[in-house]
Amino acid sequence: MKGPRETDFAYQAVYRYLTNLINEPVSDTRVRLPSLRQLAERLSVSISTIQYAYSLLEKEGRVYSVAKSGYYALPVSSISTLSSGNDLLETVYVNARRPGMLVLSADEPALLQPLDSPLLLLERELLRQYPRQPQPTSQPCGELELRIAVAARYTTSPLRCWHADDVYIGADLRGVLEILIAVLNLKDATVLVESPCDWAILRLLQAAQVRVIELAVQSSGGLDVEWLKELLETQPVRLVMVSSGLNMPRGSLAPDDNRQVVAQLLERHGS
Repeated sequence: MKGPRETDFAYQAVYRYLTNLINEPVSDTRVRLPSLRQLAERLSVSISTIQYAYSLLEKEGRVYSVAKSGYYALPVSSISTLSSGNDLLETVYVNARRPGMLVLSADEPALLQPLDSPLLLLERELLRQYPRQPQPTSQPCGELELRIAVAARYTTSPLRCWHADDVYIGADLRGVLEILIAVLNLKDATVLVESPCDWAILRLLQAAQVRVIELAVQSSGGLDVEWLKELLETQPVRLVMVSSGLNMPRGSLAPDDNRQVVAQLLERHGS
């Protein structure tokens, strides 16, 4: 999960999120961006903060608005840097909207002062000059549109945001687990799983010589927090596998307060 620096202002964090969002598409067509209200709900910030971040991008020529339609943008690789026409006013207008350019006669604070720290300005300039290479048409980790939708679903704030590059969508459960076991080097390691657990998961872990400790789901649908705490303190646990909300074999819904306590406990132990 990508997280901007905690010292950023709210609009700066939103600006960075939108910049990454603009860079995701691989086509050269214009990209429709989320509305002000959608982004405000997704990132848990005010509409005015979203509006200001959009205005900064609009001044840079990265974003443009269409009446009664919304905001649109082009990928970095598709933005022309100079006007090819002979109209002097048009050339001045286009160059004035390029990133890092200041209009001498402008009195707007956003144009007269740096948007972020010098390092962030340098980062933005390098991104403009050396845009990310387009991704191949065949995505081994899922369709781009689906990964963008999943990333938006799990984004809760500018500091806790996901992008398409952070999302991996496997072909099936077996493929995802095999990759997980290899990447995390779980062979001969200890893993905690909910019980009852899908037999396919248990067989795959057993085949990979992973030591499995099962955590019984209580009648309320939650986990025994004290038992989990004792296991984390006494066992060399490498991974904890718990359902996000619904225990699939049993179909029970875990209480929200139990999930919050479990999440805090796992965060404290770095699991």
